[in-house]
Amino acid sequence: MIGAGRARVGILINAYSYSNAGDAAIVISSAEASRTLLGIDQLLVSTRYAEQDRSRYAAHALETVAPLVPFASTGELSQARRLFELVRALSVALVIGYVAPHSRRVALSLAVRWLSPTWAFVAQGAAVVLCGGGYFYSSRRRLNMTLVHAAAQTWLSARLATSVVMMPQSVGPFHRRWDRALVRSALRDVRPLVAREEASLASFGSRPDLALCPDIAFLGLEHSPSQERVAPAFDLALTVMDWRWAGGSDQEYERYLAALRWLLSNAAASGLRVAVTGHSAMPEHAQDDLAVAEALVRSCDEQARRTTVVSSDLDVLALRDLYAASRVVVGTRLHSCIMALAVGSPAVALSYQPKTLGTYSMLGLSSWVRQVRSLDGDGLWETVRGMLDDEPASRHEAAVAVGLAREQIALTYSDAIIWPVKGEA
Repeated sequence: MIGAGRARVGILINAYSYSNAGDAAIVISSAEASRTLLGIDQLLVSTRYAEQDRSRYAAHALETVAPLVPFASTGELSQARRLFELVRALSVALVIGYVAPHSRRVALSLAVRWLSPTWAFVAQGAAVVLCGGGYFYSSRRRLNMTLVHAAAQTWLSARLATSVVMMPQSVGPFHRRWDRALVRSALRDVRPLVAREEASLASFGSRPDLALCPDIAFLGLEHSPSQERVAPAFDLALTVMDWRWAGGSDQEYERYLAALRWLLSNAAASGLRVAVTGHSAMPEHAQDDLAVAEALVRSCDEQARRTTVVSSDLDVLALRDLYAASRVVVGTRLHSCIMALAVGSPAVALSYQPKTLGTYSMLGLSSWVRQVRSLDGDGLWETVRGMLDDEPASRHEAAVAVGLAREQIALTYSDAIIWPVKGEA
């Protein structure tokens, strides 16, 4: 436990927006893990979307605070001004980071004054928890400001905070040596390093303090005991997205959409009840899964259009309930699949990054993964049809995998494995 016997505060850094349901699931689950496994009574969510997300996280008894290193959200400032302000903040962070080995007290005082009032919690002994997920990788942009910002916050936290704990991360893939060097430098003083799939272990190098742990979102979104499972409202729930930002051609993307149209057409012809939805509604980041869902259904044949519902509520709890009310889920975003599995619904994962296959392989579910760039409509329909035909076996397989994932999470964050980190406050 962090500071066993004491009421403790933790700061979850590098959190993304609640408008991305997968990231919201990670944050909510991290709060549960911090409370039950790390002895942190109050987890503050440090995010550049603090104001926008304040009321939404408050519904989960979570308080949002400003980032440790200032960074404007997209649309808040012009891109040039965002870059200028980030460079200024990074310069200050570097100075403070190099003061820290000589006087932590002075460095923290400067951080509170020059960077963010959130550092006052660190000065008072708050633990820093690195948000899980997958933000340490090379994007198509030569300068990925989100990566630089996350690395800076991680590096400075490791120098100033008394306790630092890492939630399971995907690290990589890296296409530029600069990105790899930046992340390795940021994580150099974070111990242990916790990866959420095998492929990420290689990105950490040959360090001995490595742990492999399933995604933290397996913990915190299951139904409470009072929410008894009712008869499924849908036979199939499908989550879609435009994944071309992660690599892939327009031709591959059109093949993906054609395969999904074929899936919906077969489902309609079989009399199945189908809901199509998304996980992220952030048009300023070119992420509007709902628009993709609506366009997909409009492009289907008449019978599929008539029988398919577009579910427009992308709140994380609404999506959890949708997956719980579905017999089978087909998900493009990884956390749509994790959320489905966590509430007992078998999920076919459409992989657009290595993290998906890595997560499913660790659970023994790799046969449920299909690649988006070579998606075959007939094969996908055959897989879904097989799960529906043998639903009890599919549900049992999912339940066993999730049970093992939760056991591994608890083991990873037990005292014996998580300590020593940087020490106790």
